[in-house]
Amino acid sequence: MKLPNKVITYKESTISKFPVILSCLKEQDMSPASLYKKLKIQG
Repeated sequence: MKLPNKVITYKESTISKFPVILSCLKEQDMSPASLYKKLKIQG
């Protein structure tokens, strides 16, 4: 897991992706594979 620090910016970190992931999961429950596919399509 990439966490923000002196080298890795917040935008590059894993934490910055949480709101997008949680908004997808708020709509419906998904398996990790289907969540990955949906997020990959959204880009």
